[in-house]
Amino acid sequence: MKSNRRIKDKAVAFIRHEEELAEQGFRSDNAPVGLLAAQREVELVDRILPQITPEEWKRINAGYPGLPRDMMDCKDIKDKYGLSWNELRGLWGMHYKPTLHYKIDIMKTLEAKGHTWSSLKKRKLIGQGTLVKLGRGELVSLKSLEVICGLLNMQPGELIEYR
Repeated sequence: MKSNRRIKDKAVAFIRHEEELAEQGFRSDNAPVGLLAAQREVELVDRILPQITPEEWKRINAGYPGLPRDMMDCKDIKDKYGLSWNELRGLWGMHYKPTLHYKIDIMKTLEAKGHTWSSLKKRKLIGQGTLVKLGRGELVSLKSLEVICGLLNMQPGELIEYR
């Protein structure tokens, strides 16, 4: 599932690419439509998504996973934020918050204990992809979490929590 940041980054990259092509004198017939769509995605992520309340998210995401729902229940939300029906349907999958979260900053704690990024890579304790995820605050595999617990001499419950 794409994160909101990834959606925005992709839209911004498209806008920049089209602007560069226009500066060079190249422009496709579909460029204006694509630019408008990309600008709308940026607006959704930056302006509209942060305004939606937790109660509204519950209504947007209500129903059974994998089954389509009647979006007419959310017509007031659609009208309030000036969304199209397709944008409202798209929001259904955009707002995802994992239920497991780190209690502490893992990378800072590792560094405080003398485990730098390069030393972890050299000793092949934690892979580069896992280190990148930890730096972003993203969840890692249980195997990686086991290594981190050993390095920090902590229990998993001291590192992560369920909310």
